[in-house]
This record gives sequence, structure tokens and C-alpha cells, in this order.
Amino acid sequence: MGCWLAMTELNLSTNQLRVLPDDVDKLVNLEVLVLSNNMLKKLPPQIGSLKKLRELDLEENELDAIPNEIGFVTSLTKLWIQSNKLISLPRTIG
Repeated sequence: MGCWLAMTELNLSTNQLRVLPDDVDKLVNLEVLVLSNNMLKKLPPQIGSLKKLRELDLEENELDAIPNEIGFVTSLTKLWIQSNKLISLPRTIG
């Protein structure tokens, strides 16, 4: 991921992804992350380390939970989570 450090937008939609790598936190300049239309069942807690993330699209996956660490992303202004298997949201959101 070394060459990806300057990346600000990443679209991985519609790729049948089942797992997001734990080292996603290396993408320190990421502002927009699109993971819609995949098969993700969970997100790594490291997602909370993406301090510059403004938009996160998780639509149409198989998520049943979102890690509490998402609340540490204070720059997050847009979160798309429809069409998942969520039962509740972390208290850290909002």
C-alpha cells in the first residue's frame, strides 16, 4: 500500500469483496471510500483511524454491525449504510 498513501478517493464497489484489509489505516489521506455492492460482513476497527474520511459508502453489503471506532472519524459527513443486515448502530455515531 506504500504507493497509495497520497490517495484521497478509493472506489472498490461491485467487486465481491468479503474482507477489507486491516491495514486500511495506512491510507491516511483518504477522504472518500466507496465499498458498495460487495459482500462485506464486517469492517476492521482500523477504519476509525481514517481521520480525513468524509464519505463512506457501505450500501448493499452483508454488514450486521459497524465497529464503534467509526465514531473516531470526526470528519465523516456522509455515511451510506442501506441494504445491509444492521440491527443497531454504534453509540459513537452522532
